[in-house]
This record gives sequence, C-alpha cells and structure tokens, in this order.
Amino acid sequence: MSIHEKKQKLVYQLITAAIISILIGNIFLWIGAQTVKLPLADYLWNAGYSVSIGLSLFANGLFFNKIESRYISWISKPARSFFIAMGFHLVYSSLVIFFINWLWFVVIAKSTWAHFMTFGSFIIIGEYIVFVIIASILY
Repeated sequence: MSIHEKKQKLVYQLITAAIISILIGNIFLWIGAQTVKLPLADYLWNAGYSVSIGLSLFANGLFFNKIESRYISWISKPARSFFIAMGFHLVYSSLVIFFINWLWFVVIAKSTWAHFMTFGSFIIIGEYIVFVIIASILY
C-alpha cells in the first residue's frame, strides 16, 4: 500500500469515526433531553464535543498499534498481552475522557469541575460504557 493510499485510508477512518461520534453524541443528547426541544446551538455544541472525544478515543487504536508491536505477543504470552492491552486502553481512555470533559465543561463552558460532576457524572459513565462496547468490537 502506497503512502497516498495509507493517507486516504486514515482520512476515511477519521471521517467515519467523526460521523459515528456525532451520531452517538446525538443519541445521548436526545435521551438526556427527553421531551425538551433543544435549539440548534445545543446540537452544534454537542457535535463539537462528540467529535473531540470520539476522535481522541479513536486515536487509542493508532497508539495501541505501536505498543502492540513492541510489547505484546498474543501467541507466546496471551494473558500478559491481554492485561497490557486492557491496561493501556483503560489508562489512555481515562485520560482522554477526563481531559476532554475538563476542557469542554471547565475551560470552554466556564463551569467548575465540582459543578460538572454534579450533573455530568452520567456523561463519564456513558463514555466508559461506549468505550467498553467499541473497544470490545474493534480491538
């Protein structure tokens, strides 16, 4: 595969991950809003948030490929490899989830972390659930 083809494949994967992230974010927004009609600005804000967290979590796979080739041997040490893989995914995803939430809710929305945690803990729990489902399918 040429460098151009690899770049095209990566761009396609990024666009696909962005679209999936927006869809997942809108589903969660729709569930959270229930019967409240939200303005377009809320959906746009949610799309930006969803893309930033979705692409950051998608990058998990790109970084994992480098770790996998160096430290993991699925055939000779499957249990060790499993724990290294799960540990890497959990640590990386936790850093991304907490950083992106801090960035969007504390820095951009000018809230406090304590205020965010009073109403946003379900967001973090939902992100971990989605992460586990997607990680189980993709990795």
